[in-house]
Amino acid sequence: MIFDIHAHVFPYSFLDSVRREMLPGIKLCVNPNGKEVLTFDGYLHPCTPVFYDVQAQLALMDQHGVDRKAISLAPRLFLYHLPAETVNPLCIRWNDDLLQQCSDYPQRFVPVGTLPMQDTALAVKELDRLHRSGVKMIQIGTTVDGRCLDEERFFPILEAAARTGTVLLLHPLITPGDWQTPRHDLSNVAGNPYQTMAAAGCLIGSGILDRLPDLRIFLVHGGGALPYQIHRMDHAFSVRPQGTFRCAKLPSEYLRTNFWFDGLTFDADATLLLRRVAGDDRVCYGTDAPYDMTDYDQLARCESDELYRKIANENGLRLLGIQ
Repeated sequence: MIFDIHAHVFPYSFLDSVRREMLPGIKLCVNPNGKEVLTFDGYLHPCTPVFYDVQAQLALMDQHGVDRKAISLAPRLFLYHLPAETVNPLCIRWNDDLLQQCSDYPQRFVPVGTLPMQDTALAVKELDRLHRSGVKMIQIGTTVDGRCLDEERFFPILEAAARTGTVLLLHPLITPGDWQTPRHDLSNVAGNPYQTMAAAGCLIGSGILDRLPDLRIFLVHGGGALPYQIHRMDHAFSVRPQGTFRCAKLPSEYLRTNFWFDGLTFDADATLLLRRVAGDDRVCYGTDAPYDMTDYDQLARCESDELYRKIANENGLRLLGIQ
């Protein structure tokens, strides 16, 4: 069995809302090739059937031998720049859409919720509602409209996740104001890994993981730059502790207690480094489908049947408590 823990969709009602012009800044248009694309305040996003058509999603899964996958919203749907009173009802509706899709195909899909992170109280309320609905994982951004997750305003949300046992999947999203450059796709290949490392580093260095030792964090894209630079962070912790770090132990130690990762590294040596710093039990199969930055060859790089089983399904299913 292959369980894909990192994949994206549009919720059932999303495109209808776009066509009715109910979502500020989001428009559906046709590109010069005659294909529909979405614009998010000018940012172009594909609008192919694999994002919104369940049968196309199932066909893609079958094509690549994926038996089951956890579905989260396309990250552009975070909408953290909009007012909470606008986004909160959208989060509720879209979460219900994901729950419906997973109810329609319970053996193929697992829901990953979303939250209105702009408003702490509303986010906690929605997290608790999702927990009561059986949702085990929620996707949030590595930042919230430029604010880092170690700001005290977000602590009640992190606390609620720890209290309910909800896994938080951190997903980067380059937006205006972030470090970015249009050249050579560096906003993607450098900016996204940086955001993931920075978010994890904030949670580690701030001491939040000492305050919330049961908090479980999932990092996509193989953990971004974190596995490669974690020992640099260890060194900084050792030589610059005063006023810089508030964590109780070496930063690298938290990778084996609070973090899980997908294996989306595109390289066997990179995956080996990830396994060395995190452990074989914390790496899961995750493709980032249906985007073009996917990697369906992760399992071909497993050097043993035991490692194959762990990454293909055991680690992800155990993390989410799925039998």
